[in-house]
Amino acid sequence: MPLPYRTIITINNQLDTDLYDFDPKIQTGSISGVLPDFIRAGTEQSVCVRAPSSFAGSSGAILCKTYNHDKKRDERLAFEFKCVNEEANFVKFSNSMPELIGVKIDPYTPTDHPLYATYTITQENPAD
Repeated sequence: MPLPYRTIITINNQLDTDLYDFDPKIQTGSISGVLPDFIRAGTEQSVCVRAPSSFAGSSGAILCKTYNHDKKRDERLAFEFKCVNEEANFVKFSNSMPELIGVKIDPYTPTDHPLYATYTITQENPAD
């Protein structure tokens, strides 16, 4: 039986602000269920991206925003992933204020099928 190449992403928001304006940029697959409108500070939410077939896989990004109180503006965050047959999986995180946001991604390995990844995002103290 073929292995499912879907991706289950958990976003653990340990910032002091909410995450909002979620925008899926799915290249392969589709969101299973409902994408959250927001993830409150101190909480987490999971999203499943289903593959269109057993071997097609799942890939893309989930974009969102958080508010930077110091700069009084929205900041962008991107949770990127790929789980495709015969290719190494990957998960990445990027954002518009890397000096202020830290991330830990676990438990992820390049051969997991399905791909489970938990992104724990935290506030970093800027260097003085």
